[in-house]
Amino acid sequence: MAPTRYLNTEAIILKTRPVGDFDQHILLYTPHHGKLSALAKGTRRPKSQRRSSLEIGNLCHIQLYHTTTNQKIIVQSLVKETFQNAKQNLSGILTVMTLLEMVDKSVQLEYPFPVHYNLLKQLLCCINKQNTKSDKHLYQRTVTLFILKHLQLFGLINDISKCGNCHQKHWSEGYLLYHSYQIVCAGCRHRIFTSTMATTINYNTISALSNVQKNSALENMKTHDWKEMYRIAQDLLASHLKAPLKTPAFETLTA
Repeated sequence: MAPTRYLNTEAIILKTRPVGDFDQHILLYTPHHGKLSALAKGTRRPKSQRRSSLEIGNLCHIQLYHTTTNQKIIVQSLVKETFQNAKQNLSGILTVMTLLEMVDKSVQLEYPFPVHYNLLKQLLCCINKQNTKSDKHLYQRTVTLFILKHLQLFGLINDISKCGNCHQKHWSEGYLLYHSYQIVCAGCRHRIFTSTMATTINYNTISALSNVQKNSALENMKTHDWKEMYRIAQDLLASHLKAPLKTPAFETLTA
């Protein structure tokens, strides 16, 4: 029996770009097939019925057709969730777009990772339930959580509550090393990494980062110094990206 050329899957729309006069290139993130690149024909026509379903940030049910040249064509698309409440203001839009850009720049094509997909989907659902207008820490809180979980799932950071070198539990301030982007204890810093550039992180911030790393529910997270935690999370992420994220540059517009 010949293998089917059709693939039905749930997907989050990460990015779109125009192709020709009427078509679109769509970047999808799926639970069991990873990040996929597909062509949506005719979706830029004014009367296209699929035009609205393939907007960035939508959660959809997608049917793909594999051509003989292994190109993927979107045959059908059905919206499951638009996360409209999360896109009501600039803070919510920026939060959603940052998460999507992070996945786009850090996940390889066709690398299935269901746990990571579910984390993104869960956070988008949580943002959609939040009052994005009154939550002034929504952006920093959500992005910090996603960065820490993302790096942990891909094995790029260990348990933040422990020293990245000797793996002993932090009992005092720690140090973020710029050459390896590990958070090490004061003992390892002064014994081994004396000549390495580092920034000091107080014990309360390390504890807060560790709590965020172990928690995946936005609504259950306590008040912390999100500005400092967000800065450290960005530093940790930057060491693993080939190019910096563009969306955080617009964060000042939400202040």
